[in-house]
Amino acid sequence: MGIKYLARKNASVVALLGAGWQAGAQLMAAVCARQVGEARVYSPTVLRRDNFARQMAEKLKVSIKPVASAREAVEGADIVLSATNSLTPVLNGAWLAPGAHMSVIATPEPDPATYQRAGLIVLTTRSHLEIGDRRDDVPPSLEGKIALKKDHGQVKERLPRLDEIPGLPEIIAGLRPGRKSDQEITLHINNTFALQFPAVGMSVVEAARRLGLGQEIPTDWLLQDVHT
Repeated sequence: MGIKYLARKNASVVALLGAGWQAGAQLMAAVCARQVGEARVYSPTVLRRDNFARQMAEKLKVSIKPVASAREAVEGADIVLSATNSLTPVLNGAWLAPGAHMSVIATPEPDPATYQRAGLIVLTTRSHLEIGDRRDDVPPSLEGKIALKKDHGQVKERLPRLDEIPGLPEIIAGLRPGRKSDQEITLHINNTFALQFPAVGMSVVEAARRLGLGQEIPTDWLLQDVHT
């Protein structure tokens, strides 16, 4: 949905950072939303990016090239999709072409320059901002503070405060403006509660219990307190 409403209409070159199932799902969405003519994928694991390129090219009938660096993937791309589990930046804002659209799963993925260059920053949902139980999916520079864009020491414009960032549903409904021009860089922070997963999972569990299938396992097996 972010690509449909935020990317340029003529966007055709996609960069993928990450070669897992989430990257595959994002690429499939991009192909549905735009006429993708070329995709470039980077993963630090050569075998993963090579396999991803081969399998997804066959599935989607799109030219997909595995590349040796994130920069090689991103430079010149119209749509940049980041699907990693990195806790440090994987995307350098200096690589972005004018008019590029980015979608990130985790806010550490873009570096500060990316946030600085984005003319429009959009959240998938703002609902958690109202209930106040999750604040880790927006960068500290936007966390209720005023961050400034500077050029040679002169303040040019400020980044939006957290409460000023539109949610994607507001843009879809026409309540907030979207992309202003083909030169504007847009950033979609794909923050969600991922409620679809427990909703579907609970339905499966209930069906299995009715049919007497499966085996209960300890909840502790599914918990972790470190990032892997």
